[in-house]
Amino acid sequence: MAILDRYPQERDLFGAVIVHNLDISVPGRLLQLPLLRAFDRKFRMLLTLYCERHAFFPDQQILKEGEAGDKCYIFNLGPAMLQKKGFTVKTFSPGSHFGCDHMLGINRLYCGSLIAMTVCHILAVSRSSYLLALEQYPSQKASQQLLRQQRVEAKELRQAIQRITIRKSIWQRYQGEIHKEKNMFFLSEHDLAKRFMKAWFETAKELKARRSERNRRRKEVEEMIENWKMKNEAGLKKAAYKKKEREILARNILERGPLEFIDPPESQTPRLPRIPKKQTQELVSILKAWPSPRPSPHYELKVWNVMSKELTQPPPGEAAGARLLPMLQGVRRRGEAILEAPGSDGEESEEIDLNEEEEAPVVAMASNMSTTGVERARRLTRLLNATQEVMDSHLG
Repeated sequence: MAILDRYPQERDLFGAVIVHNLDISVPGRLLQLPLLRAFDRKFRMLLTLYCERHAFFPDQQILKEGEAGDKCYIFNLGPAMLQKKGFTVKTFSPGSHFGCDHMLGINRLYCGSLIAMTVCHILAVSRSSYLLALEQYPSQKASQQLLRQQRVEAKELRQAIQRITIRKSIWQRYQGEIHKEKNMFFLSEHDLAKRFMKAWFETAKELKARRSERNRRRKEVEEMIENWKMKNEAGLKKAAYKKKEREILARNILERGPLEFIDPPESQTPRLPRIPKKQTQELVSILKAWPSPRPSPHYELKVWNVMSKELTQPPPGEAAGARLLPMLQGVRRRGEAILEAPGSDGEESEEIDLNEEEEAPVVAMASNMSTTGVERARRLTRLLNATQEVMDSHLG
């Protein structure tokens, strides 16, 4: 029937012929319609005269979604489908109806688009025609019953349409079933897998958050129960102690004999919070992996290497050994004192007392020194002499 779209006048002519030939079937359709069965026969016959007749061809739009209207469409011949946002949500067969809530004034905008699947012969009953027929043949009970029934059915239909539309849109988005008339591309396997993994990740993340929330609430409930049990036990112990105290007091007053004493209540030591085993293991592993301090290179300091470096590689702007003179002068005095000491032949020498102004910044030498100490003192003396010669040569 695509050729008829290019010739609208001829299409209207064919439609008028179809309406004329099927006009004889209109009274039978309205008289047997379940929607109007509660009304009088004369009321239905009057609607037969007032209703509009239309003929639609395949894929022709009968009404548009969101369009305002007050007509009830009754399908006399041929099926039609109801679409919402491009998705087919319901199919109407001959003998069914759509838009009765608009005829009764319940709703104003149509919830979907009606499209003819084949050649359709449709009867349209407007609100004005319905009110005119109801005025001629009033039936208050039937009209009120129809109004209540259509309110419920219209609400259920709109909810079902919304639910089906959402489900089909999600299915189309994630499964790649794209309607051919929308000129959209099919999803590739890579895109489909990517979307699936993304949806799976979001779902897993949401489930994890819910699980964490449930665990947190469960812990809170357990802590509340534990605190309640502790308070209850403490209250019971306190009540028992008070009761026992009253009994002993009554016996001491009423009976003769030695006085009875009650033991003081047990002191409740504060309980430390329990640390989970997993957290304890993590703490131990952290302490084991804690970095130990690096050994300082000054622990293996060689005094002779430092002195040699000062003599051979002096800092810029200073004479060689200039920073060693204060130290070596003090060492020289110590060395001379050691050489003159009576115990220099290997025996223990006496302690050498130095004045405070003669103390050098080097490590103090022990008072009792062996032959090795004497040799070190001699080496320091020779080093001092060499330093003095270098200084004299520079000062020239």
